[in-house]
Amino acid sequence: MKTFKLAIIATILTFTVISTTNADGFKLKNNAVYLTFEKALQSPGLVMAMHQQLNSGLLTNNQQVYVFSVIYQNKHYRISGTYQQWNLFFTPKWQVKSESDPATIYED
Repeated sequence: MKTFKLAIIATILTFTVISTTNADGFKLKNNAVYLTFEKALQSPGLVMAMHQQLNSGLLTNNQQVYVFSVIYQNKHYRISGTYQQWNLFFTPKWQVKSESDPATIYED
């Protein structure tokens, strides 16, 4: 009878541990969406989230490619781009000049 009680207790504990690990708070998800910089710029909401969550202090000149993580609409996005792309992204629009006429200021 002691063996049966121990087996029942072990079974209950096992089911408790399994159900706890399947709870949303304990799941380790790696469901990141990987995007290139150009694809990320096609979504205005994602661009806004990038501006809110990232800053130019993350850039250093010693890397060619940067991958930044952004959370948008409860999804985890990993966006990769070159240093030049990210640097231009973090530059305020009033500082970016048109290529055809360097004297004009870029405006939307």
